[in-house]
Amino acid sequence: MKLRLGLAAAACLAAFSLAQPASAGLYLEPYLGYGMGDSKQGTSKDDVKGMVYGGRIGYSVLGLAVGVDYMTGKLDIDSNPSAEATPKDLGIFVSYSFPIMVRAYGVYVPTAKADMTSSGGNGEFEGSGMRLGVGFTMLPFVVVNLEYTSYEYTKFDGNTLTNKNKLSMYGLNLSVPFDF
Repeated sequence: MKLRLGLAAAACLAAFSLAQPASAGLYLEPYLGYGMGDSKQGTSKDDVKGMVYGGRIGYSVLGLAVGVDYMTGKLDIDSNPSAEATPKDLGIFVSYSFPIMVRAYGVYVPTAKADMTSSGGNGEFEGSGMRLGVGFTMLPFVVVNLEYTSYEYTKFDGNTLTNKNKLSMYGLNLSVPFDF
């Protein structure tokens, strides 16, 4: 009986000595990356590639972070005529950092916008979408993220599209998360 009581006390002491105090605070994460994929509208399919950058700001506690995400950049669209898009995406993110230097995150983008410029005309696509990613901490403070993006644009210059424009991209980006 004394042995069991001693083992239980030792286990409790070990658990309390290994436990870390809970910390919560401001979460900031700027990022820069490159993505490639395709844009489909009706029977048309165009290649898309380019640089993206943005940041996340929110609240974090015990590896979980929640907040807002803004992304922009410059995407080249291999269409006829060729075009460029400047995304302006405001979303809500949730991220969880595992103790093994890996994290997973998701971003819901209810207001996805992209300014299009081409010799055929200019305009703005509007829609919504999501981004999913997994990050690996390779160097101190730097996280390498693999990301999948899926957007569906339903309007162009305020007019509803008959054939929705669907954008699918895979990307690689670097981020530096700060947890204050």
